[in-house]
Amino acid sequence: MSVNYFQFAQNDDERKLHTLSLLHIFVATLDVFSDFLVAEVRLVPPEWKTQLHQLGATIERHLGQSREKLGNEGENSTAGQP
Repeated sequence: MSVNYFQFAQNDDERKLHTLSLLHIFVATLDVFSDFLVAEVRLVPPEWKTQLHQLGATIERHLGQSREKLGNEGENSTAGQP
């Protein structure tokens, strides 16, 4: 996978990786403000932080699987080329 000015997914697996990466950034941003949202503003219940951490871990696991799958496909598609 190369990095270009605009990222266009080459296939569904790459699209999934881009989507998961974006979701992971969003969850990480929410985590930065989670103490404020739970304790100060009391906008969400304390259990929300636990759910947020579980969601982050799940996304990370799927990201790893997607990266592995893309890496394996990349190896297969360049077989025999320098």
